[in-house]
Amino acid sequence: MIKKVLFVCTGNAYRSQIAEYLFNKTFKNVSATSAGISSIHTGKYVEEVIRKDVLDYLEALGVDIAHNKCKLLNERDIESADAVFVMERAQKVELQDRFPKAKAKVFVLGEFANIRETEIYDVPLRPANETFEQIRESIENIKKKNLLKSLS
Repeated sequence: MIKKVLFVCTGNAYRSQIAEYLFNKTFKNVSATSAGISSIHTGKYVEEVIRKDVLDYLEALGVDIAHNKCKLLNERDIESADAVFVMERAQKVELQDRFPKAKAKVFVLGEFANIRETEIYDVPLRPANETFEQIRESIENIKKKNLLKSLS
């Protein structure tokens, strides 16, 4: 049975933090954490690295991640997770190369959740609301279709 999931993006400043927040709000018996592949933002607060308009957008939705710190992914994070969800296929390949023992538990979030656009690109490449909606839709599909059960 799945007890812990990990969401991973590039710098842990937006996508994986949003996924963690929404997942924990949606699922009560499974916990989520998040981390970033790159150390670009490690130790910084989200509000230091995300544009103000993006933070305003999230705040209007009731999502407060501004005071969260960005965290760098480590082997312990991977080992302790029952499933690892990344935002892009290239991130899946990178994690499977870096952590070969975890290969079977790394999934692209959008593919796993079976949403129309499976790659969830970062804010500079896509408007914040579109990125947020892809993540929200993914989490909703996982719950609605009981997809975590397929991992047990």
